[in-house]
Amino acid sequence: MPATYTLPPALYAKAVALGRLLVDLHFARELWPIALLLLLLELHIPARLSQSAANRTARPWLQVILVAASFLLLLNILELPGGIAAHHILLRYGLSIQRWLSWFADAAKSIAIATITGTLLVILLFWRIRRAPRHWWFQSWIVVVACILFGVLVTPVLIDPLFNKFEPLQQTNPALVAQLEKVVARSGISIPPDRIFLMRASAKTTESNAYVTGFGASKRVVVWDTIIKNSTPNEISFTFAHEMGHYVLHHVLPCSSSSPSGSARTLSTGCSRTAAHAGASRPCKTPPH
Repeated sequence: MPATYTLPPALYAKAVALGRLLVDLHFARELWPIALLLLLLELHIPARLSQSAANRTARPWLQVILVAASFLLLLNILELPGGIAAHHILLRYGLSIQRWLSWFADAAKSIAIATITGTLLVILLFWRIRRAPRHWWFQSWIVVVACILFGVLVTPVLIDPLFNKFEPLQQTNPALVAQLEKVVARSGISIPPDRIFLMRASAKTTESNAYVTGFGASKRVVVWDTIIKNSTPNEISFTFAHEMGHYVLHHVLPCSSSSPSGSARTLSTGCSRTAAHAGASRPCKTPPH
């Protein structure tokens, strides 16, 4: 009978406790934005921001920009406690080694990206409402889909490097690339070596992972340096083979566009997993493994 892997009792209890904490925090962070919106509406914050914008300028478009940017910035800041709690748990259980100063820097970058992109989307929405009062909803959907595709395209190139360091895996570990290409060859698909990247995750986390991201010319497989350090070549090949499925089946796009939250995450924070550790919006990559 094959041997089965079991955790030592103390480690198992620790894993169960961590799982419960993360599940509880997950649902709390899902419910908190809803409660937050209701609270802000009850306090008439949107109306106050609108009045403040009207007092500052008589130009409607400037008012839209001021209100949207202020409201989105406020929302993102008020959602920070959930991210702080998540990072505290990861530090406590040794899954993160990112210092708080670095964490807050990542969070600030995420908030800035979310506020800017969100404001641009609101401007586009109001523009279509004014130009097409009967069909704005359909035209806005087309614009949002186009923005999603653009967001998935540029995220690996423009957004992810703001949070982590990336480099072609071929430059640092050509032997591993050769092994992974053997896996690719056996599958009958094509993933060129220049589409396989290394992410320097060890500067911020002890977790091991790999993922698929991007679209079109930016599509790629990313391997964390932690999985290279902590896993055998066969284990890395096994994980890479799993990611090949996401690569071939184009799972990044359904992930980013199948729900409003996915769309918002794609557009506002891109796919940075460090942003996720920083308590920012979850990226639109394939799920962590």
